[in-house]
Amino acid sequence: GGPPVDAAVTLPELSMDLVRELESLAPFGEGNPEPRFQLAGVRLDTVEMLKGLHAKMTLSYAGTRTRALRFGRAPAPAEVPPCGPVAAVVSPEREVWRGEERLTLRVHDMTEGGSAMPGPEHGGRLVDCRHVADAPRYLHGLAQGKAGVIGLVRSASQARSRFRHALFNRMEEAVRMLAAASPRIVLVPFSALKESGGAEGFEVVWLSPPPSLAALSSPLLERAARVHLLFTPEELEEERRFYQTATIDQPKMEVLYQGLRRQLADGPAVVSVADLLGRATTVSLNRVAIEAGLRVFEDLGLVTRDASGAMALVRGVKAELATSPTYRAYSTLAERFEEVYGILVRQPERLAEMMWRRHGDGDAAD
Repeated sequence: GGPPVDAAVTLPELSMDLVRELESLAPFGEGNPEPRFQLAGVRLDTVEMLKGLHAKMTLSYAGTRTRALRFGRAPAPAEVPPCGPVAAVVSPEREVWRGEERLTLRVHDMTEGGSAMPGPEHGGRLVDCRHVADAPRYLHGLAQGKAGVIGLVRSASQARSRFRHALFNRMEEAVRMLAAASPRIVLVPFSALKESGGAEGFEVVWLSPPPSLAALSSPLLERAARVHLLFTPEELEEERRFYQTATIDQPKMEVLYQGLRRQLADGPAVVSVADLLGRATTVSLNRVAIEAGLRVFEDLGLVTRDASGAMALVRGVKAELATSPTYRAYSTLAERFEEVYGILVRQPERLAEMMWRRHGDGDAAD
């Protein structure tokens, strides 16, 4: 039902130039209906409720983002979930805000679905939600009626602290909402990607970026119904800083060893990571790098650790850092993450091809 649609268009085709052309056809009314345009395959990035009745939204398509308003009947979450592909019937309008003209779309009708979107999409299985404003609502809606939702984070420790960290406060509401939902979201570290057992058809949500490109080739991701990117650009930058400070190298190891010698000068003792962190003023370290460095010293036989956790120096040992498996793993953390960072920032469309290339799904590389 409803008035007919004048044309099917893409979001970039709805411009202020088109608005001016349409205004020349006014006034609209009986015998001269207002032009309406069909949009398909656009993404609903944000939804903000206005007085419980209207909705202010952001629609995007191939890098174009446009403000949209729907009056009188706001879309329900089940109809148009944030970040999902939608089809909409709209009329472009001129809006003046603080003396400046801007394009706004008045939404007459909106439904979930539509054709596949360009950009970081792969047959609907990879959903880029890094611009979604209401992450708790998105997660809650995702958990309803699904086979399960797995939230991937960097590590087990981050899984425990995820919703207490200042950067992640936007997720706290989601935890409270999901506590009453069935099934509930499960937070696991990226290391769980190595597991091959389990069911199929669940949703995977990246609450943190993957630590390396190797994490993209996993049985868990292959069996997922969809993979959602739900970390913000700010969180991506935070992860980049984490890996830069967690990486260990020769200068960092020298600073750590000097600090260790000071603490153990009087004999075996439980090493204070906080003290090592406080004294490491000439290099950039975090607790992960320090704990990895201590394991490197154990690998090389430079220190011993007893059952109580007390460490002792071993004199006269000479060893090459590269012979430590811990050093080899942690010396390349930043380098491996930089590959992921480059793809997420500059080539997100490659993600789906890398995750599902062996399946031959959609337009993935063979």
